[in-house]
Amino acid sequence: MADVMQTQPAVMLAVIAGVQLVILALVQAGISARKEKRDYARQDLVALRVENVARLAEEADRRTQSKLKEIHILVNSDMTAARTAERDAMKLLVVALKQVVTANTKLEISSPKELIDEIVRAEGRISELDDILADRHAAQLRVEREPASRRVNDSVT
Repeated sequence: MADVMQTQPAVMLAVIAGVQLVILALVQAGISARKEKRDYARQDLVALRVENVARLAEEADRRTQSKLKEIHILVNSDMTAARTAERDAMKLLVVALKQVVTANTKLEISSPKELIDEIVRAEGRISELDDILADRHAAQLRVEREPASRRVNDSVT
């Protein structure tokens, strides 16, 4: 019986130690599961925030692109109008200067070299402006003919 008494405490200690290990493992598993659950919840929240930021950035980009397109159209039309007005003014200047040269010739007065140089400069500028305006017109036609599938989609969804 003494033998049983001596083995019983050893068995009891082993059982207690085993139970403690099982309880410790269960507690650690529970803690780990809660941490994992909190981590997944945090990750879900971060994913939602990232998705929201991406949606807002896309929306802002669409609005910006739309505004840039409007500005581009306005600038182009203003620049075209300004260059057309400059070309027309240069044409009037050339006509006026040539009339001065014609009048001087009829009056047998020699026209100053600066006057002739200004006519040549103005005619050169008219030619430049004609080229610029032709290029602008050709570019506008290319944009208008561009397939809709290649254009920037400015619609806000």
